[in-house]
Amino acid sequence: MLSIVVAAAALALGQADVVSLAAPDFSLVNVTPQVSQLCSSHLGAELSQRGVRLITNREISSMIGLERQKQLIGCSESSTSCQAELAAALGTDGLLLGDLGKLGKRFQIVLKVINASSAQVITTWTRTVDDEGDLLPALSQAANELAPRIKSALGHGTPSAKVSPAAEPAPVAAPPSAAATVETRRVNRHWPLIPTLVAGGLALVGGACWSAAGGAYGELTNTGAAPGSVTDPGSIATRGQALQWAARIGLVGAGVALVTATVLFFLSGEEVPVSVGAAPTAGGLSFALGGAF
Repeated sequence: MLSIVVAAAALALGQADVVSLAAPDFSLVNVTPQVSQLCSSHLGAELSQRGVRLITNREISSMIGLERQKQLIGCSESSTSCQAELAAALGTDGLLLGDLGKLGKRFQIVLKVINASSAQVITTWTRTVDDEGDLLPALSQAANELAPRIKSALGHGTPSAKVSPAAEPAPVAAPPSAAATVETRRVNRHWPLIPTLVAGGLALVGGACWSAAGGAYGELTNTGAAPGSVTDPGSIATRGQALQWAARIGLVGAGVALVTATVLFFLSGEEVPVSVGAAPTAGGLSFALGGAF
């Protein structure tokens, strides 16, 4: 019975020209299963576009029942080697294990790929994002980085063209000049809003107080006023001094808030990959710019 089930799964899933990975559900921490299923499906679609077939737990269960398969083989979730044996029995090249957790307001993604034949970890990928909406773009980046590593480690290169023995060998055309690609990383920073608003508010208050203090000083030094018109010069002088101190405090506070905003701007940056490529074409030269902006 087991051999029939495994043979049927291998026939349905095995593809000689595409790397295939069995992928059980993510291990979750403070994340809903609905979010996990969406992330798993998105990662599978992104890997499929790059030549890596991802067989999710949902797909396998719909065909043969993954839980029943584990019972037949005697597999457990905590055994990496046993999971690798299951991947090999299903006819896949490897196993993709994922952890998805939420700690505070940030999300942590950990992906690990295991060789089905040796049960050895061939590559890992980890990323932390600030918002749930950043999970799918991060998984797209994971697929972009992991796909070439997976295909290289599992021995799947680009298949060579087969020439029929009876046919004349086709002439080999001269390969075009290789495209040049430069990858770098830029820091994506955002100016902090709250310290900037505080600095602006304090600057306005300080300016208003300084203007009012200047008005009080003008009352005391008005040479055109009639003698005795200033009824209480002492009170005016006290008010002017208080306004001057309030203006100084407001302007100093605005400067401190502005310095704080500047420091936060340079400390809160996140590095994002940026790639620039150039390739010759029939009509000249084409350029490509990729990354998160």
